[in-house]
Parts: sequence; structure tokens; C-alpha cells
Amino acid sequence: MKKPILILFLLAFALIGKAQTPTSDPAEDELKAAEPVVKQTTPANLSEADQIFSAVMNEPDFPGGIDGFYQYLQNNFVYPTSDTPSVNIRVQFVVERDGSLSQIKILDKLNTAISSELVKVILKSPKWIAGTQNGKAVRVQYTVRIVINHN
Repeated sequence: MKKPILILFLLAFALIGKAQTPTSDPAEDELKAAEPVVKQTTPANLSEADQIFSAVMNEPDFPGGIDGFYQYLQNNFVYPTSDTPSVNIRVQFVVERDGSLSQIKILDKLNTAISSELVKVILKSPKWIAGTQNGKAVRVQYTVRIVINHN
């Protein structure tokens, strides 16, 4: 009789102890509360034509491939000043269904003049071959590392 009561007592004690254990660190909760809240539109709120895909059956491509895109950037990027360093940066953009580029974001810190020039050159880029999903052209978010050497 003592054994079942002891087991029941230990089980109840373990459950009470678990219920009082915090599920997260209070300091971590404070950091999360300090982070800005970014409201994102969920795919459920978007029409199928407006959804932006991050992975598709056929990725978008620049005419001439990614090497062609790098060559285009190297040929068209004009350094704002002669003392500007070489550029090694990640850029994210959306390749639209018609192959144009939109929503260009510089993901790494960069001089404002260089960032502006880079965005300007990317916006003037020849149209890409759109990405496709289930045989239809779709909007695709694309991230690329860009290296432009200052000669």
C-alpha cells in the first residue's frame, strides 16, 4: 500500500514542479519584446498572381546566366568616387512574372552612394527569364552575392 501512494506522491510532485518551470528565459522574453514587429502579408491574403515564391520548379535566370548578370553589373556599375572600395554585398530582389526586377534590397551595410548606384544599375537590368511553378510564370524572391572589383 505504501508503494502506490509513494509513486502517486512522486508523480504529483513531478507534475507540480514541471508546471512551475518557466518555458523561456525572462531575459530572452525582454529581448523579444524589444524587437520591432514586422507585419507581413500572408499568402492567404494575396491573390495567386501576387504571391512571391522563394523556391520554384524553375528558378528565374538572367539571359546569359548568372555570369552574364555579373558581367552586366561590372560593365554598368559606375563608382561614385575614385577612392570607393570594391563591393562584395548580398542583394535581394523579386523577379516579376514579366522578368523585370522589383523590391531591391541591399542586405549588408554599404555606403549610401554605392547602394544607390547598385540599385539604379539593377533596376535598369535587362529582363530576366521568369521563374515558373506548375508551368506558370510566378514572382520569385532571389538573393545573390555581388562582387564588383574597382579597377
